[in-house]
Amino acid sequence: MGFLDVDLRPFVLGQGERFATPPGTLVEALQRTLKGLDCPVRLHRLPVRRLVQALSAGELDVAIGLAASDERQRLMRFPVDAHGRPDERWAIAEIDIRLYATAQRHPAVQAKLSQNGPAALRYGALRGSLYADALAAEGLRVELTPDFAKGWTMLHRGRFDVVLMPDVLAAGGGAVRAVGPTMFHLRFFAPVNPQFAAANEAWVRHFWQRLCRQTRPYFKDRQTCPEGEPH
Repeated sequence: MGFLDVDLRPFVLGQGERFATPPGTLVEALQRTLKGLDCPVRLHRLPVRRLVQALSAGELDVAIGLAASDERQRLMRFPVDAHGRPDERWAIAEIDIRLYATAQRHPAVQAKLSQNGPAALRYGALRGSLYADALAAEGLRVELTPDFAKGWTMLHRGRFDVVLMPDVLAAGGGAVRAVGPTMFHLRFFAPVNPQFAAANEAWVRHFWQRLCRQTRPYFKDRQTCPEGEPH
């Protein structure tokens, strides 16, 4: 099973290959989930693009904490609703992505945005993230960051005007202020390799159900999982 290799508090703690102590709410929820499944597991941490590649190639069976996209749905198996869309009721975490500027440059950034629109700004975003790809697809100037901590550092050094960050990390950014409303709302799932899912259908559904139940205490407004098992 694989996790992202970035520190995304409170979900996954620690940077790189190792987890911190404690390891984060998603890791702890997974550990509780696996206790009753009698399933030996090795955990790996990878950059997001490598994590997607490893899962789709069968090098990993499960990835914990990936958001869905059309491309990812073609490469891996997510729990889906009756219309074949990722079923948000089975999400295991969710975050809001916002733009942040340094407190010092915030007035100038707001003015530039109001007068000239989004194309006037230089953006920083995590390498391999769905929101970095979305900005690039719109033709905006995006500089990729290797992790969230370096993203804050690069912002304060003036490498870009604004950086896209999960709002849960804003307190660690120093003297920063949000620019505008939430840009992206991401829901995270535990997608599986399609071949693994086909060979272990009952196990995968039971795993998703148990993991959902273990993560619900961390949600503010979604305290229960749906009845039955996901599809």
